[in-house]
Amino acid sequence: MHFRYFRHFRFAPWMALAPLILGSPAQAQQGQAPALPLESSTAPPSVIITGNPLGSALQEMVSPASVLEGTELKLRAQGSLGETLRHLPGVSSTYFGPASSRPIIRGLDGDRIRVMQNGIGNLDASALSFDHAVSIDPIAIDRVEVVRGPAALLYGGNAIGGAVNVLTNRIPEKAIQGIQGTFDTRAGGDASERGAGSSLAAGNGRFALHADGFWRQTSDLSIPGFARSARQRALDAAGGNVDQPFGRVPGTLSRTSGGALGGALTWDDGFAGVSYTNHASNYGSPAERNVRIDLHSDRYDAAAEVRNLPGFITSVKWKAAYTDYVHREIDGGIVGTNFLNRGIETRVEAAHAALGSLRNLKGVFGVQVSGARFAALGPEALVPPTSTQTAALYLYEELPLGRGKLSFGGRIERAAVSARADVTLIDASTGRLRFAADQSSRFAPASASIGLLQPLAQGWSVTANLAHTERAPSFSELYANGAHAATGTYEIGSAGFTAEKSNALDLGVRWSGGTGARAGTGTNAGGSGGSGSAGDTGSGQHGHGGTGTGSSRNHEPTGPHSASLSVYQNRFDNYLTGFTTGRNRDADGTINPAGELREFVYRAAPARFTGFEAEARVRLFEHLYLPGDARLPGDGGTLYLEARADAVRAANLATGEALPRIAPLRTSLALNYALARATWRIEAQHAAAQTRTPAGELPTDGYTLWNASGSYRLSIGTTRVLAWLKATNLGNREARLATSVLRDSVPLGGRALAAGVRIDF
Repeated sequence: MHFRYFRHFRFAPWMALAPLILGSPAQAQQGQAPALPLESSTAPPSVIITGNPLGSALQEMVSPASVLEGTELKLRAQGSLGETLRHLPGVSSTYFGPASSRPIIRGLDGDRIRVMQNGIGNLDASALSFDHAVSIDPIAIDRVEVVRGPAALLYGGNAIGGAVNVLTNRIPEKAIQGIQGTFDTRAGGDASERGAGSSLAAGNGRFALHADGFWRQTSDLSIPGFARSARQRALDAAGGNVDQPFGRVPGTLSRTSGGALGGALTWDDGFAGVSYTNHASNYGSPAERNVRIDLHSDRYDAAAEVRNLPGFITSVKWKAAYTDYVHREIDGGIVGTNFLNRGIETRVEAAHAALGSLRNLKGVFGVQVSGARFAALGPEALVPPTSTQTAALYLYEELPLGRGKLSFGGRIERAAVSARADVTLIDASTGRLRFAADQSSRFAPASASIGLLQPLAQGWSVTANLAHTERAPSFSELYANGAHAATGTYEIGSAGFTAEKSNALDLGVRWSGGTGARAGTGTNAGGSGGSGSAGDTGSGQHGHGGTGTGSSRNHEPTGPHSASLSVYQNRFDNYLTGFTTGRNRDADGTINPAGELREFVYRAAPARFTGFEAEARVRLFEHLYLPGDARLPGDGGTLYLEARADAVRAANLATGEALPRIAPLRTSLALNYALARATWRIEAQHAAAQTRTPAGELPTDGYTLWNASGSYRLSIGTTRVLAWLKATNLGNREARLATSVLRDSVPLGGRALAAGVRIDF
């Protein structure tokens, strides 16, 4: 079903207010008190569902994982998903300006990181190119779960590096009684953002409806100095006259809007529902001054679950999504290349009862099927029209071992990638067809993993994960043959690739301790290593909160202090990536030493990724009043010290050369103080210089950024209000991400101030 008339239905900015208007307190006039605000996800705040279909508390996850939600999500939210998640342990971003950025996990990006909405793939073109935005806006989401390390067992080979799952409540999974909702607005920041979003849920205890809308508009990115780095400016001076923007990055302004409608039938042991989501974005490409990208995505979801079944099968879940995605690259007001992606994905998952004598064994098995058709039409059609079909069976099991548990499972997959000849794509200078013949490739990836979590004495526990994962090459790695102006390359794939194979080992140690069993009074659970303070959910491995106001859910059952360390190595037999050959080509593919595009050829090479992630949260003081604090009711404030560090080193084992776009050592240190309704936070984020770079990639300098934030909560009847303020890059330092292909032409933003308000009713 295409529902073509939805293509003409776009959410205007005022529609972000529509759910709030519809959800006005009129229902209270009818004697129905407003319900409590929506939870931040369909899962309990302390439970993570990505990477474990059985559900686990963060501290019980065998795989390293992080959660971002609540106040911290509001404070961290940027214009792209990658920038929003960039400060989590082991996560960096591709950063192609403020509007386009995809997550990188442990040095792996592109088709090796699975980005999902509610467990189903987010079908867009973001994995194909750095200038293609993820069709998810952080202002419109409730919760993000990140699994670091191989997650291919459940989600396929393109989760070989990790999984990012964005959770919404667009298909309500639990009964809703009455009307409830939220409204968010924000302004400021390094791109002078103006944005708003709201959501509304209504139900009679059996039928539940959801509506949300959002809009965001930004100006050109404000920066501390020159857009181009000192090293790049020196090269520019040697090569001729090059424009040198100062103070702002031209062509980076953006407009984004969208919304969703959904509904479900709920009952005690399950639900069934559908939703429609629209996302539209128009943003500039800082690599091509006159180019803008106009992106539209229509997504239709369906989901159902039946629980507490008698017999061997105890529950069944089904999810499916169809996406119709298009983005147009507009050069000087003229549409150039169109990128089209249409596809469907569905998965059915069943939980089973105990198996014979293994009465404590629990697990799930499932089927996942997907199909997508992609086409790039125009002068920058670097790949032919393609079709990708996959089908997979998977199994995940957990066996308790005393206080610990053993997890294991496997996945077998079949993938077919085909490309058809396109007679419309002719190189003008030679008259030859770029994609002259039909091609097809078939793969049979297989993955397996085993993991152990073992609690030790006095709050200590250890984890170990061993995984073998395989990934079918993407259509671009197989069939690319064209100019890519955004990266200044002419890309060439190889149809002879076999499935990419890797073996990964992850070892971890976790600790939590101190004087425990102190009940907090915050709204959500805090998190170690993140900026979630009193009453907020942080982004760390464990959920320990501070003090705040609102309903109590953040107990500290194992004490107020926590720490974790993970070390890992991921070794690839045939890592598929692009290598520059030293030759240049013209846009039509002609080899020319003076050509404007570097030749970029996909090759398979043995590679090794080695790294670590560490984070800690220590409660320094409680019952503490800082100078100037008003003596509000309560027992004083709580002061936490939070620290984080991560690093990854990646090498081509065939040559010993470093792999491109790898983040350097990163550290951060923060003080987080909460008193009654207010919280304050100050942090320093440091990135070391990255000097381990391959030929043709310039090094980046180290930097330290200082940030501060504060929030205040209050209640007005049954309505709860959160006001927040944050200041970023207080020292106005130049900072460049080593993971960005635009590191030498687009730095991070300069000193900025942003503020926002969230209302729950």
